[in-house]
Amino acid sequence: LGARGASRRRRFRSALKHFSAVESDVVKVARSAARLDAQFERQKALEKDVSALKAERRSPDVFLSPPAPLSADSFPFSDASGNKRAKPLSPSDLHSPQQIDKLKRFFGEEP
Repeated sequence: LGARGASRRRRFRSALKHFSAVESDVVKVARSAARLDAQFERQKALEKDVSALKAERRSPDVFLSPPAPLSADSFPFSDASGNKRAKPLSPSDLHSPQQIDKLKRFFGEEP
């Protein structure tokens, strides 16, 4: 049992280390996916607002009607007084092309 038991413990520890590494990678991928999802949501809201502004600009009665309010999706964050404001983008919000390529290779398609 002595030599066999040591070998078994070594394999077990090795498997635990491997599982821990895989678990860490899964967490990293989940965080990246969450960041990308948030970016896509912000981009969709901005595209929606831009298209609304373009449509409003093309409208003949643009000078007769009050400006349309921006959608709530554009301003998902609020300050201490409850006023809606946009969250400024930080460098961590922006992904490099290398990160996007890595995610595309991992998922096998464009997100």
